[in-house]
Amino acid sequence: MYVQKLFEETRLEVLHDFIEANPLGALVTSLSGQMDANLLPIDLVRDHAPYGMLRGHVSRSNPISQRAESTAEAMVIFQGPNAYISPQWFVNGTKSGRNAPSWYYVTVHAYGSIRMVDEPAWLHAHLQALTNRQEKGRVNPWTLANASPDFVNQMIKGVVGFEITVTRLVGKWFLGQQRTQADRESVALSLSEDGTFGTGDIAKLILAQSPQTS
Repeated sequence: MYVQKLFEETRLEVLHDFIEANPLGALVTSLSGQMDANLLPIDLVRDHAPYGMLRGHVSRSNPISQRAESTAEAMVIFQGPNAYISPQWFVNGTKSGRNAPSWYYVTVHAYGSIRMVDEPAWLHAHLQALTNRQEKGRVNPWTLANASPDFVNQMIKGVVGFEITVTRLVGKWFLGQQRTQADRESVALSLSEDGTFGTGDIAKLILAQSPQTS
């Protein structure tokens, strides 16, 4: 992913927080020389050197369960909120016409070698950890113990797990950091008033960034 320095996010804690807040990742691998992508829920293990470990699972019938090339690099794309930016929302440049539409977004790409795991005990622990993370904070959190043991065992037999030791994390916060503070505040206000999916979240992220110009 191409990232200009102005839009790069390198703080490990911020990148980890983002992954945990947006755990549905696109796993991209090489299968017999061809690229393959799967959208999957991912569990992050933070305290694994150097940049954490990603754990997930796929259906046993998924070709990746048998053909993932463990020596090749895999990539997981985590996508955050995003929104179209209308040129009308910029204060500066409106009269001159030197403005164009844009699209603001936040994303993290994680890279590392993938290892498939076909071990019942590992899969049980992984599914429980994945569920616990998503159920955390609910009044009556659901756990694997709420399902019958026979069903859980049947479910485990139908999937294969994977681990990716992260060797590289690339974060891109494309939020108009090159714009003036007046432009940024105007865009954030317009996004908040827009009310479509994700616009409010993008507005908050824009205002949270330190302005680069005045």
